[in-house]
Amino acid sequence: MKLYIKIISAICAIIMTVGLIPVSASSADGQTYVWSNASAWAVDELQKASGMGLIPDSLKNTDLTQSVTRAEFAAVAVKLYESLSNTKADPAGADTFADTQDAEVLKAYNAGITDGVTPAGVTPKKFEPDTLLNREQAATMLTRVLKRAYIPGWLLGNDDWYTLNFRHPKPFSDDSKISDWAKPSVYFMAANSIIAGVGDNSFAAGDSATREQAIVIAVRIVENLKDKPLYYDVDFLAYAAEVVRLINIERAKNGLSQFTGTNATLNNCAFIRANELIQLYDHNRPDGTYCFDLFDQLGIEYSWCGENISNVGNNPQEVVTSWLNSPHHHANILDPHYTEMGIGVAMDANGHLYWAQDFIG
Repeated sequence: MKLYIKIISAICAIIMTVGLIPVSASSADGQTYVWSNASAWAVDELQKASGMGLIPDSLKNTDLTQSVTRAEFAAVAVKLYESLSNTKADPAGADTFADTQDAEVLKAYNAGITDGVTPAGVTPKKFEPDTLLNREQAATMLTRVLKRAYIPGWLLGNDDWYTLNFRHPKPFSDDSKISDWAKPSVYFMAANSIIAGVGDNSFAAGDSATREQAIVIAVRIVENLKDKPLYYDVDFLAYAAEVVRLINIERAKNGLSQFTGTNATLNNCAFIRANELIQLYDHNRPDGTYCFDLFDQLGIEYSWCGENISNVGNNPQEVVTSWLNSPHHHANILDPHYTEMGIGVAMDANGHLYWAQDFIG
């Protein structure tokens, strides 16, 4: 389902062809800068970045023409995230990574903007803070900033549930060299004139970005596309499957049978009910009949039946938590009479989610 929401979208053309003309704190126009060296093309926007508070402390009094590291880019991304979301990012625990305790890296990780380089479940978890950031990684991290700030319920771990909708630009000539995981972000950024090619319509995914380019990205995100629409699809079937998984964890703790979530008719019933909740948030249906009358209309056979509904929760974890915290809903989830469960999710025009959980036994 497509959602139109107000966002501060992202924009930056990473300029690869301009000459790097040094401008230092004591040169040319006599102004005082918070950096030691920068390219002439970037100075005006770097001044704006300074005024916007988008230059992190780690990059002040440094040579901004140098390549940006993962830790430095994370710091810029945190500044951008805080500006977009009007919230302060909190750091994860100091023991999150084995190779860094950098506060900005920990904030970026906690906000879901970045992750470590170690496969899931492998310890110790590493970030490699001094590794240079390349162009496809920059595109991906910036897209995460947007998603985290403006898509309700988005988390790094469920990123594949959300697909950004945009007019796909002409493929880059080196498309085969862009990692599959990065292509959606790269082409989203290209479609919005955020990141351009570097000549002969190549993207140069593995080329490193510079510190000043990273900062200019943040400036143009805030400055140029404020209050623009973001279109995206949500994979509601993935949402439903995750609810089933989380519910089964709770039932297993209590020695109860597991729901398969594969009863197509019961799932259809739940999706119908979720859409009806947009019109009337009640166990009664918009036509005045009771919710279980729909079970009968669809030919669902049962000896026991129940329903949980919710209009809170931006993702499966949040809605399941709300149900488990409610004695009545929790009792339905743990009722031993129920052997099958259907899950439905619907979104209204404002992006608000409605959930239906139907049980039979």
